[in-house]
Amino acid sequence: MIRKLQSFALLLGALLALSGLMASAAGASVFTAEKVPATLTGVQDGPYKIEATGLAIECKSVAMQGTVESTTVETVKIIPLLSECSAFGFATATITGFGAEACYLVLHANGTGDLVCPAGKDVTLEAGTCTVHMPAQNGVKTITFTKAEREGKSALTVDMALDNLHGTHTDGFLCPFNGGGTFTGTKASGTGLVWGENAEGAPIGIAWDA
Repeated sequence: MIRKLQSFALLLGALLALSGLMASAAGASVFTAEKVPATLTGVQDGPYKIEATGLAIECKSVAMQGTVESTTVETVKIIPLLSECSAFGFATATITGFGAEACYLVLHANGTGDLVCPAGKDVTLEAGTCTVHMPAQNGVKTITFTKAEREGKSALTVDMALDNLHGTHTDGFLCPFNGGGTFTGTKASGTGLVWGENAEGAPIGIAWDA
């Protein structure tokens, strides 16, 4: 279950990075967009992986969506889309709880991210008889941004090395969690590319300033 949470965190981290495509402000790290509004899109380079208590979760298909309304911002709201996941020895795993009216990620240009959820909501990972719940949490780190290019416009490569996620899990028949409980220190990692587009799909340059 911890692994599931980590994968969520990673995905979240990636989404946040996408949202981080904003300009810089004096004395603070910022993301910048050459034009607004800009739709942020991101895809992973390879699978997102999570490791915790000897168990793992992996999602082969990870996408991110967000919008930038100002040319310079310090944070951005991102919604991750995860599929083709497996976990804890089960061939199929599902991750739910992200959406416009549900949980989302906030990416900070300083290299941290927040998982924001409405009251009573969380991100849930299910694989076989294993269930993991990841509640709202702040200061998930570390996220690193580097310059990239796509279709002749500036873009961002986002590297996530998350190690401070927490949540709860339950253990059913054949689930290897050894009972229900809480977990902390879950690790997740992944690398993705994030870029900007206008309403017609034309590229918009995005950048990051420390």
